[in-house]
Amino acid sequence: AGTLWASQNLSFSWRLHYLWNARNNSPNAAFGNNVSSTQAGQAVHANFSAEYVLNPTLTIGAAGYWLQQITDTKVNGS
Repeated sequence: AGTLWASQNLSFSWRLHYLWNARNNSPNAAFGNNVSSTQAGQAVHANFSAEYVLNPTLTIGAAGYWLQQITDTKVNGS
């Protein structure tokens, strides 16, 4: 996480996360009767924003979110 103060009135903030998922030995029934385990894929996600101070009582900004799954979901280990 961090904040960059570009000027006295302008700043940019972000948080970067890594999401690790463990094996689930009790999967949802929607996967079917022959499925004994599942493991969701690993992912990277980030929150980011930009803020601009117009005056001492008013600040405007924009925020966003990004998500990317980086490994495949596993069913029964494959």
